Amino acid sequence: MSTPFLNIHWFLDKTKQTGSTWQIVNGAILMTIFMVVRLIYGGYQSSLFWRTLGDIRDQVPMPLLAIYAIGNIFLQALNWYWFYKMIFAMKKRFDPPKNIAQKKQ
Repeated sequence: MSTPFLNIHWFLDKTKQTGSTWQIVNGAILMTIFMVVRLIYGGYQSSLFWRTLGDIRDQVPMPLLAIYAIGNIFLQALNWYWFYKMIFAMKKRFDPPKNIAQKKQ
């Protein structure tokens, strides 16, 4: 769901509109959708997945359970890492450069 907004964000960067109002609005929508879908809804689905793993643990070989469990943990951690990187990238785009901020003081 967030991919169209990510593509628009990239396009605005390539057309020299970095830091524009359009990019701020698009970035806010992008991060909100990413947070709601990947972190909140994804976290909820992950909890349901863990409950299911617990329910079927006696019916499935342990190596298979381990692979799915490790994969789920890795993907959830990756979502949080990407979100952190998105926050850092947005902050970097919209903070004034240090040399300009120093000249104003």
